[in-house]
Amino acid sequence: MIKEKVPALSELSDDEKIILIGELWDDVMSEELDKRILYAEENPDELIPWNEVKEKLFKKYNG
Repeated sequence: MIKEKVPALSELSDDEKIILIGELWDDVMSEELDKRILYAEENPDELIPWNEVKEKLFKKYNG
């Protein structure tokens, strides 16, 4: 587990652990968002316009 690789984690308070989770999540999501933006820019023909997505979801859940 990662806890064994970073022993200082066990010294963190619960509040600090929650803050760390948030910081890690933000870092991961920032990288993922960058990848998705780059993919969208390089593959515009594969994108589905929001109005089409919304229409499909509306039909699926509202008949």
